[in-house]
Amino acid sequence: MYIDLLDYTPVELIQELADSPRGHVFVNEAVHGWIEKDSVPALVEIVSSDRRPSMSVSLTTSPFLDKGESTLANEAYFMLLGYRHGVYPPAGNSTRHTLEDFETLKNLLIREDLITGM
Repeated sequence: MYIDLLDYTPVELIQELADSPRGHVFVNEAVHGWIEKDSVPALVEIVSSDRRPSMSVSLTTSPFLDKGESTLANEAYFMLLGYRHGVYPPAGNSTRHTLEDFETLKNLLIREDLITGM
C-alpha cells in the first residue's frame, strides 16, 4: 500500500496501520516537520501500551524490505525517532528499530518538556 503522509496525522496513520496488521506501507519520500510537538504525548502513550500487530512503514527507496512483523508500539517509536530527527520516516524501514532504546528516548522527551514523567 502506498500513502502520502500529508493525507494523515501521525495518530491517524497509526490507526491505519492497525487496520491491516500484516504487510507494508510505502512512503515515496520523507517529510520534514510532519510530526509536530502536539503528537508526541499520544505517540508515547501508544509505545507504552499498545503491542497489537501492525503494518510496517518503508521508504520506497529503501534497499531493505524487512519481512518481519511490526507492532503499533514499534511504529509509534519510529515516529518519535522521526520527531527527534525532524523527518519521517527517519530511516528506510521501521522494523529495523526496536523498543529497547525507548526509555532513553522517553527521558530525552521528558527533559525537553514534551511529556511528563509517566
